[in-house]
This record gives sequence, C-alpha cells and structure tokens, in this order.
Amino acid sequence: MLGGVADVRAADEASWSHEYRLVDAQGFPNITRLSTQPAEVTDDEIFLARVQALITAIEQRVRDPREGQGASAGV
Repeated sequence: MLGGVADVRAADEASWSHEYRLVDAQGFPNITRLSTQPAEVTDDEIFLARVQALITAIEQRVRDPREGQGASAGV
C-alpha cells in the first residue's frame, strides 16, 4: 500500500511541476507564482485535519443528536 501512496504523491508532484506551469500567467498569477513549489502537505497535517473534522462532527452531534439521522429514521 505504501508504494501506491508514493506513486500517487509522485504523480501529484509531476502534475504540479508540469501542468501548472502551462497556465496563463495573467489569468492565474498565484498559480504561476507558486508553480515552482511542490504542494507540501505532510501526513501529520492530513491526520490533524481528519481528527479536527471528527471532533467537529462529534460536537455537532452532541448539540443536536437528531441531526444526521435523516428521513429514514422518521425524524
């Protein structure tokens, strides 16, 4: 599985370094400015974002336990 993750990361970086350099510089100045920098999202940042999303979902459910049950629950 880890090889697959590395392959996906390599493909993302290749897209970033190639495709984004081809965009119109006047139409997309920020992309052009950042085109030489690979996207840097670490596994720790991804984990933290997922944990924060889970905590937010739990907090919302605590505020209104009926939320998320949907129409099939008869609410």
